[in-house]
Amino acid sequence: DKYIHRKWIFVPNASYEEFAQLVSNNDCIVKPIDGSLGKGVFKIYKNSDSIKLKSLYESCNKNKSLVEECVESCEELKAFHPQSLNTIRVVTISNKKKAEVFGSFLRMGVGDSVVDNAHAGGIFAQINVKNGEIESDGINTNGCKFIFHPDSMLRIKGYKIPKCNLICDVCCEAALLTTNPITGWDVVINNRGNIEFIEGNSNPDFDVMQSPFQVGVKKKLFSLIKEYRGIDLK
Repeated sequence: DKYIHRKWIFVPNASYEEFAQLVSNNDCIVKPIDGSLGKGVFKIYKNSDSIKLKSLYESCNKNKSLVEECVESCEELKAFHPQSLNTIRVVTISNKKKAEVFGSFLRMGVGDSVVDNAHAGGIFAQINVKNGEIESDGINTNGCKFIFHPDSMLRIKGYKIPKCNLICDVCCEAALLTTNPITGWDVVINNRGNIEFIEGNSNPDFDVMQSPFQVGVKKKLFSLIKEYRGIDLK
C-alpha cells in the first residue's frame, strides 16, 4: 500500500454498488487478474450509463478482473503519448538482505492504444539509471527503430527521466519485501509527484531489455544470480 496511491477493487470480491461507485466517479482501467502482455486491458470512462455498468460488472466478475482508478502521470512522462500511461520498467535483483537495479527502460504507447506494453505494439527505450537519461533510440518488438515518437514527435534519446535515482531506490526498497529474486517493477510518477507502482512482474521481459542495443545480458544476469542467490548457472 505504501507504493500505491489509487483506488482499486478486485471485482469478484466487490459488490455491484462498490463497482458502480468506483467507475462512476473515476476513469478506470480494467485488467484480467491472470493476464499478460497488455491483452484484455481496457478503459471504463466515468459517467457511463447504468445499464452498461451492470453488464460490465458481470463481465469483470466472470473474468476475475482488477479495476483500478486511472493514474495520471507527470507531464514529463505524459508528453510522449497522453492516451496511455507511459511507465518506467525497473528490473531488480534481490535477496532479503540487499537489492540492486539490473536495468531500466521507458515504455510508451502509440496511436489509439491505452497501454504502453511492448508486446502490445508499444515503443521502448533503455534508460541509463546513473544519470536518468534515455540512452537509446526507441524500438518496438518488430525491430522498427524510432528517433522520434511517431505521435508526439518528441526525440527519445537524451530525454531526461525525472527522479530516476529516487525511483531506483524505491524499487530496491520494495524488492526487499518480496521473495521473488528478479522483479520487473512498472513505475510512474503521478501528477502529484508521487512515485507509484503499477505492478511487479516475475518475468521482467529480458527480450525487451536486450533489444535497444542488441546486446545480451545473460552473463551479467547469471553472475548476479550467483552473487545474490548462490546458484551457479551455465
